Amino acid sequence: MAQGNYNIGFSAVKLGMYVPYWVHELMSRSCGRRTTEKSLQMGLLYKPDEALRIGLIDEVVHPSELLNAARKQMSNWLQVPDHARMMTKEMMRAPLLERIHSGQDREIARMTDYLRSDTVQRSIGAYIEKLKNKKLDT
Repeated sequence: MAQGNYNIGFSAVKLGMYVPYWVHELMSRSCGRRTTEKSLQMGLLYKPDEALRIGLIDEVVHPSELLNAARKQMSNWLQVPDHARMMTKEMMRAPLLERIHSGQDREIARMTDYLRSDTVQRSIGAYIEKLKNKKLDT
């Protein structure tokens, strides 16, 4: 992540939307359960140094070095034979992938119904209006 006035995180709950379980699971693996629970429930966004501290990102670099840092990371990943890395990743994520696939239709229906609810639509509408007003102020 680039140094500077940037944020990273999941602020969906501040719009009245819920965060899918698989986002929680993946973030928990990096940041730990307690940090993830608080972050997702509060819709927290993190500055680069804080995101690094909690494990949400791996590195903070000057913006001018971002592309070089990404290339270096990709080079490191490419040093590992694809078949070994992919098999290892598959085994590590198999239970989560099974849960996602087995409940995919149910989750899509749940999310669709939720997003169409009056409460969520009002929240999203209010947020869009807030953005429009903010844009007009600048």
